[in-house]
Amino acid sequence: MISIILPIYNVEKYLSKCLDSLLEQTYDDFELICVNDGSTDNSLNILQNYASKDSRIKIINQKNQGQSMARNNALEKVQGDYIAFIDSDDWVEKDFLENLISSAQKNDADVVQSGYIQCNKIFVRKEKTCISFENIMEEMQKCFVWNKLWKTDFVKKNHLYFLPNVTYQDVFFCCMASFYSKSWNIINYAGYHYVVNPLSATQNQSFEKIKKRRSDKQFVCSEVIDFFKQKNCTSKELNSVENFLISQLLENSDLINIDTYKAYKRIFGNNKLLIKKRHKAMRKWLFQFSFKKKKFILLGHSFWKNNKI
Repeated sequence: MISIILPIYNVEKYLSKCLDSLLEQTYDDFELICVNDGSTDNSLNILQNYASKDSRIKIINQKNQGQSMARNNALEKVQGDYIAFIDSDDWVEKDFLENLISSAQKNDADVVQSGYIQCNKIFVRKEKTCISFENIMEEMQKCFVWNKLWKTDFVKKNHLYFLPNVTYQDVFFCCMASFYSKSWNIINYAGYHYVVNPLSATQNQSFEKIKKRRSDKQFVCSEVIDFFKQKNCTSKELNSVENFLISQLLENSDLINIDTYKAYKRIFGNNKLLIKKRHKAMRKWLFQFSFKKKKFILLGHSFWKNNKI
């Protein structure tokens, strides 16, 4: 049996399509643990209506604690042999669970990773089984938990959990899992539809949300590096982790601002990829200005002192 964990917060516009896609799965041996995270819209009413018609749906109501705690609380309730995390503004193809559990059972995998679909673009990897965390990080594609199936014993034995109150909680969970996994199976299949929700934590463009996301990135990177250091990884292995985080998480805007860049320097030190990516971001930023202004920026004392952008 699969335990599907579905955190729900103010997604009345998307919830029915998500639930319909799950309840129509060709593999139907699952429980659907829906965590209503203090929704203030019509999400709970929609959820209760579905639950009244399908006994596989289990509802957990909690005060708003964020997606991480919704997932962590649901993990304590799972009864299935495998776990699937679904975001409630997304939806899946009818054979999504069937394809993932077939691979999991056939290969006795700790984790099965599928591709996904975003804005009609399909993102997939070639079929492969990874047995080292360095290899897993090369093939992980993105640090999402929702395009994967997780063996319950693997998750519980290694005490995998989501960092509370941060935006990029999937990164820490996936990185921990990559260290412990002895069998990470990748399938050449994409059945998860990632929907860009402008109101989600990763898409909201308000100043405060952008500021929090930047802070969260730094915190998550620091926590991941600390985790691998505690595991006595070699410098080569740590460098692989650093490169993975830098390539996955850091955007140009994170590297142009001098204060933000210094924060990452404290986390990653003189990582070559970090320095290279910083130089590339600066060149791209400078390209938008006229030659005269570029010269002024490069020579101006205030730029190097303050770099206020």
